[in-house]
Amino acid sequence: MNTGIKAIIVEDMESYLLTIEKLVKDVAPYVNIAGKTTSLKEARKLIEQISPDLLFLDIEFEKEGLTAFDLLSQLGKREDLNFNIIFISAHRETNYLTQAFNYRALHFLEKPVDKEKLKEAIERMKINSPRDQNNDWANQVAQLQQRLQSERGHSKIILEGIHFNEMADVKDIVILEACGRYTEFTFSWGKKFVACYNLGEFEKKLACYDFFFRIHHSKIVNLNYIRRFSKKERIFEMIDNYGNHIASKERFRDFMKYIELNNFTI
Repeated sequence: MNTGIKAIIVEDMESYLLTIEKLVKDVAPYVNIAGKTTSLKEARKLIEQISPDLLFLDIEFEKEGLTAFDLLSQLGKREDLNFNIIFISAHRETNYLTQAFNYRALHFLEKPVDKEKLKEAIERMKINSPRDQNNDWANQVAQLQQRLQSERGHSKIILEGIHFNEMADVKDIVILEACGRYTEFTFSWGKKFVACYNLGEFEKKLACYDFFFRIHHSKIVNLNYIRRFSKKERIFEMIDNYGNHIASKERFRDFMKYIELNNFTI
């Protein structure tokens, strides 16, 4: 049986990209994998060239410092593109996010992917043909982003310290800096707090908030507190008394890609 479904796989890790391709061939051999990539920038080109029926899409792209929503917010402006989306990610959000993904054109699967759930998601996609939905996925993604932003605006995080645990609003975190096995937090009211986990652990915990950016191996900054930056010297100047911070060459390139993909004026 050949349904003529054209699909593109966009996955951050090369090894898991191949895993997804194999799983799809096992549970739905009628799906034609017309393209695959580990880059969001390349994904946009493939989508515009191929005009797929189905997109298997990871959420976090650490090398580019971007998320799937950065890509979709750009594609949503194209009225000629319409496809179903199956998100595949190891990143576990709270229950509201899983429910938010459960629109008729949006499906969410956690890694490692269960074959039966993958098969079910593809079958649901066949029933709800994207060609009959008038670019419905773009509206659904916009609604999802609004819900995420609303929830995140009131999100709190509990930081485990040596003597006390700190409860803070995520939006009030200005800087995270590695201190050996620990992480020092700087908050918007000037307080500093040392938490008992390394910077990598907090990078994972805060990955769903797109305003945090790792500028080098030992520091993460909140982009909402940046006043300006120098492309020549790779310096971020922050508001108030939060100082200037230098990014590594690789991280600054990632930052410029983030700026480019989000169509900021440079």
